[in-house]
Amino acid sequence: MLLGVLLCIMVSLAASETRSRGSSTMRARQCRLDQLTSSQPNQKIQSEGGTIEVWDEEEDQFQCAGVAAMRVTVQPDSLSLPSYYSSPRLVYVEQGEGVFGLSLPGCPETYQSRGMEMRGDEEEEEGFESGRRMTDAHQPTRRVRKGDVVALPQGTVHWCFNDGQEDLVVVAVHNLNTDANQLDQSLKTFFLAGGVQGGSKEGKSQKLNFNNILSAFETKLLAEALGTEEETVRKMQESDERGPIVKARKNMRQMVTPPRFGREQDEDETNGLEESFCNMRFRHNLGPRTEADIASRQAGRIHSVDQNKLPILEFIDMSAEKGHLLPNAMLAPAWPLSGHRVFYVLRGEAQMQIVDDNGQTVLDDRVSEGSMVVIPQFYISTCRAGRDGLEYVSFETTANPMSSPLNGHASVFKGMPIPVLSNSYQISPRAAYELKQTRSHEHGLFSPFGGRS
Repeated sequence: MLLGVLLCIMVSLAASETRSRGSSTMRARQCRLDQLTSSQPNQKIQSEGGTIEVWDEEEDQFQCAGVAAMRVTVQPDSLSLPSYYSSPRLVYVEQGEGVFGLSLPGCPETYQSRGMEMRGDEEEEEGFESGRRMTDAHQPTRRVRKGDVVALPQGTVHWCFNDGQEDLVVVAVHNLNTDANQLDQSLKTFFLAGGVQGGSKEGKSQKLNFNNILSAFETKLLAEALGTEEETVRKMQESDERGPIVKARKNMRQMVTPPRFGREQDEDETNGLEESFCNMRFRHNLGPRTEADIASRQAGRIHSVDQNKLPILEFIDMSAEKGHLLPNAMLAPAWPLSGHRVFYVLRGEAQMQIVDDNGQTVLDDRVSEGSMVVIPQFYISTCRAGRDGLEYVSFETTANPMSSPLNGHASVFKGMPIPVLSNSYQISPRAAYELKQTRSHEHGLFSPFGGRS
């Protein structure tokens, strides 16, 4: 009996090891990249109230990193319809501001409107009592603005309403290669309203499904489950050619919304309580100059957010960094230790180079506004900003990002003895000393004067 149990355990472990080896081999094949390119969205879905632009997730670099990316534009007084995704999502607000809502399962509706007034012209039902006021209990809404990073766990229903005066533009990266997503490594969107499939396409054909998942249920069965009239359910199930972003009725303005940001207002919600899932912060702003993680008068500044600053990031295993480089400043040559980086250019341009493990240059190109490139884990990269500088945001496929700089403060070269550098590169001890010391006062960002004063 004991021998049989041991044999079963050994077979199970062998099968597990085989699956693990097979998965690792698949990822290794996906990351054997001969060439990287800065990429623009290849598909555009036009809606009544905005657009969704999608990068081709079948590109080798996105396959390697196990990510999918999109850029969403919501026009003023427009609503992105409630939806959820099969994978965690990290969002950066590139422009504008608006109201953002999450419906967290099992959490209470702690907010209540002050009696929303309904008008007769907003209701089609015969016999509607105009002027009637209804209370509306719901989960908290949050205001988002330019510079915000918003974390969305997989399967969490969310929506966004633009109550500002300009377009609300966000760029989002989905982490498909995570244990939280047990379907497959492809982007899957589940809309609770609407009903449009496809859209205007550019470049490669790619399947994007924006169908209303409620439309497939039997009307009578769904009405019974929801405890409402069949006619209401029919309206919910109707095909909607407005698209996944719609123009909202005036009653959206009556919704309870957070106050607009003031100059002195803290951008993070604080309630004095220990964070739980229901009151956990989902947003962090990467804008304030005074809170930069790295700052240089000659080179620029870098802001970052990880699981220590925003604990929800531990659940989605992602993080982000925003950089502002002054003209001709450089990012220090470095390689990511704990995950892939998805580099997106917000403004300006830069000359970027990426080198793989074979010492081959897989990218040597200018990256410009609106373009995206993946820096695979352990690949060394650097970039020099153009004459107008560079602003970027990078999404990391880890909640606790680490990188190893080649030179500068706390770097690889700084940690090596002079004889090691001298013998490794066949240079004089003096040259090795200069290699260690020239940029020793700079961290992450290099000023354009070449490290010499």
